[in-house]
Amino acid sequence: MHESLKVLLPIPHAGPFDYLAPDDIAPGVRVRVPWGNRHRIGVAWGYGAPDVEAEKLKKIDAVLDSTPLWDSAHAALLKWLAEYYHRGLGEVCFAAMPKLLRQKSNGSTEEIWYELSAPLPQRPGKQQQRLIDLLSQSPQPRALLTANQIPTATIRAAERSGWIVRRQRAKSLLLQGRAQLKRSRLTDEQERAIRAVATQGGFSVFMLHGVTGSGKTEVYLRLMQKAIAKQQQVLLLVPEIGLTPQTIARVQGAIDGTIALYHSGLSESERLLMWRAAQEGKADVLIGTRSAVLVPLPRLGLVIVDEEHDLSFKQQDGIRYHARDVAIKRAQLCDVPVLLGSATPSLESWVHAQHGRYHLLTMRKRPRAQQPVVWHFVDMRVEPNEEGLSASVSRRIRQVLTAGHQVLVFLNRRGYAPALHCEQCGWLATCQRCDMRMTYHHNIQRLICHHCDKSKYSPPACPECGGEALFPVGRGTERLETTLSTRFAPFPVIRIDRDSTRKKGALEALLARVKQGDPALLVGTQMLAKGHHFPKLAMVVVADADGMFFSADFRAEERGLALLMQVAGRAGRADVPGEVWVQTRHMDHPLFACLRTQGYEAALSTIATSRKALGWPPFRHLACCTVEALREDDARECASVMVRYARTLQIDGAQVLGPIPAPMPKRQGRYRWQWLISAEQRTSRHRLVQAVVKHFTGSGKKEAPFSKTKWSVDVDPQEMR
Repeated sequence: MHESLKVLLPIPHAGPFDYLAPDDIAPGVRVRVPWGNRHRIGVAWGYGAPDVEAEKLKKIDAVLDSTPLWDSAHAALLKWLAEYYHRGLGEVCFAAMPKLLRQKSNGSTEEIWYELSAPLPQRPGKQQQRLIDLLSQSPQPRALLTANQIPTATIRAAERSGWIVRRQRAKSLLLQGRAQLKRSRLTDEQERAIRAVATQGGFSVFMLHGVTGSGKTEVYLRLMQKAIAKQQQVLLLVPEIGLTPQTIARVQGAIDGTIALYHSGLSESERLLMWRAAQEGKADVLIGTRSAVLVPLPRLGLVIVDEEHDLSFKQQDGIRYHARDVAIKRAQLCDVPVLLGSATPSLESWVHAQHGRYHLLTMRKRPRAQQPVVWHFVDMRVEPNEEGLSASVSRRIRQVLTAGHQVLVFLNRRGYAPALHCEQCGWLATCQRCDMRMTYHHNIQRLICHHCDKSKYSPPACPECGGEALFPVGRGTERLETTLSTRFAPFPVIRIDRDSTRKKGALEALLARVKQGDPALLVGTQMLAKGHHFPKLAMVVVADADGMFFSADFRAEERGLALLMQVAGRAGRADVPGEVWVQTRHMDHPLFACLRTQGYEAALSTIATSRKALGWPPFRHLACCTVEALREDDARECASVMVRYARTLQIDGAQVLGPIPAPMPKRQGRYRWQWLISAEQRTSRHRLVQAVVKHFTGSGKKEAPFSKTKWSVDVDPQEMR
């Protein structure tokens, strides 16, 4: 039988689909195909025997690309990702493309430019003269003419008259590196790390554990330049958009090559241009957040994952992949080294390094003989405090500011207060969609749910009893900013959190104020905890350490410890000695004891011992299934049906736990139930998840009210919520 073209479409757990087509279509090109009474864009995946009768096959409409979107190694990565995370291959392929390639028949990377052509008009009108003035020095893109309010009618008339000429030019948003001749002198630890990675032939995973300020970024930059000198491309993953501007500046000043960016802060057209530049090999370095790991790079020679422990590398909806793990697999398929860097490695990476699966590279010293920060733990049970700051901390803040230095007060809770409370009847402002407290934002007089973003005006009186005794309970960064502004005037207070940096350019402007070096108080959330270099910052205050460690999530201690170490690392990074003050009501917490006497590695080992005893990752492998419905009974019934079926499979080494209500039982108006698969080996977990997914996307859908529910499987979940 004649082979059909296998076409992938973005349909969950379905495909590929068979179509009639010429036998010379390369895998990886986009095609337009009939689908019901409309047409859709798909991706050709090769040829094979059709799964339906030949007479039922439809012809493709068109081939949309002259060359494949990716090479065979990248296709293998997408196939692995679909299998490992139990998603449809079509879903994965479309997630790996910019939105414009998914929606349009072609994604143009060219733009229209205009240039002058003789003869010019003898007596130009006002708008014609403005057009001549703009084009007199050099050709200009149409977008610039439009931005200067040149009417479209004027441009068209000039083009018809022949005194301006239209040209097509390739767009480019690539940044050009401008390597500086003078570079900082490397420490012995930096040289050893660079030598280990640079001399590695082929795939290997390196875990670079360097204390904050030890110069991990300099290691990245030297390795990048070595890769570029070999005509190779480099993929650098960073956890957050907020780290991208300073990362770009460092990379630009260190390499001789072109740089592309890829993150959600770009427009769709910009993302397409950057994607094309990387895919066509025009970009030497690709810097991006999580989604950049799926961008094709035909000359890939090195993969770097900065802050590899960071939760933001895990996709929390849709295809729930972990960019760090995908990056490692990608490096393996391309046979290139991958470097994972962090001052606070994840427990998974740390255990792999301890067992020899990763090569451990350590950097324990800061350059220029900088001293480690000095830790102070303040017992808030006995220390007098006002508005969340102890008396001893307040005294020390004033001393540091008076000495001309800067202080960071860290509170990982934005808004003015986490709750609004009625003193008369006890009413609390809650989100009806999530059954969670709404955060009070004083500056805009609104209550906002930080889980679903529902927002409403703060009521002037209690909606239950009508009383006017409404008071904010607890404190967030907004309230802390108000307190510090009053207590430490005239020193400025600079708040950096998601609320204060919403406008474009706001984050850069605030960071620029800090880097001026004037005495100031910084107030912020975890946005300030990672990657920033503030030379004048001498003191860090952790206002509420306990809130970082206590949670229903089994990873809470690990995550709290990492965040504490990261924010502590902002202090004392230049010539100013650093000190960290931790306010807590649990002075006897074992992790605090480890930090005081033995350091981060001992604290991480304590967590590892506890995890192993309890059978949690990385010593067992998890998958979490979440079922959501508008009615709680529907969610509970479907979760129970799935659990009963999973237990009948009886796969060796795998346990089925649950179902139970999710830690957040209701979110965005939907009730949520969860159950877990825990296995000694990944293969056992994979077999069990695969069987469940296959059954409940097929005949099993009829066993319960699945039409009223949504369910998803999260392989290697990073947080329970």
